Amino acid sequence: MNEFEIIHIALAPPRAATSELIENIAEIIGKGIYDTGLLISGEIPRIIAHYTDIAVAQQVVEKLKGLGLTVLAIGDSELRRSVQVFNAYKLEFQGKEIAFADSCGNKKVMGQDDVFLIMAGRMPSEVELEKKEISSKLDITATMLTGGIPVLRKKEEKHTTSSTQTEHFIRIYGRDYSCICIQLLQHLVDYSFLRGVIEVSSLKNLRATAAALCTQFPQGIYDDRLELPFAAPVFRQGPSTDFEIRCRLIHAFHVLTA
Repeated sequence: MNEFEIIHIALAPPRAATSELIENIAEIIGKGIYDTGLLISGEIPRIIAHYTDIAVAQQVVEKLKGLGLTVLAIGDSELRRSVQVFNAYKLEFQGKEIAFADSCGNKKVMGQDDVFLIMAGRMPSEVELEKKEISSKLDITATMLTGGIPVLRKKEEKHTTSSTQTEHFIRIYGRDYSCICIQLLQHLVDYSFLRGVIEVSSLKNLRATAAALCTQFPQGIYDDRLELPFAAPVFRQGPSTDFEIRCRLIHAFHVLTA
């Protein structure tokens, strides 16, 4: 961690958040009891505090660990580190390995030793929508030529707006977060490899794919907590940034506890 960057304190929500535990956490991080209760709720690791002093951040971590909590300190640059995503279109099972191919034919092969985490859930995707509006305007020149009979001209205008939708996904991570991550998107996968069990529903096919991956890579940790409804955003910088940070925290806590 860089000594000049913000240090974030992330916590794995406790299974039993008693009022006494919430009060103790609130006292350590310097927040109100109500706000603290919201911060530590849910199933997904959450950022509960931020510091600029590494020593202070480490002291907070140790105090929280003393309450029996699973917690870590992570620098801002590490938290926001982008992951290399390989969008797979086809899968080919080859013994103990799987060859993933993208829509351009590029391939990435993963074996059992390469897989640490299989993550499934919902991710936000931004879709641009084009809207056409037709308006009428009086054409003064044409109206004068017709002796005062109103002549209207129609004008078509196009407006582009963006809308955030959700799409189901599977991601396959190695233990090292900087390694390439294989991503399978619900509507962009060729499910022909499922053969006899292929369904009409792409969501059912994606879930069957997750089951096949877990069978192929039994040592991989399976985590589908991002299937749950999204909690309050980690940072208010857009759904895509928030999603990537959630993935980063889930991966980091699995590494911490593995």
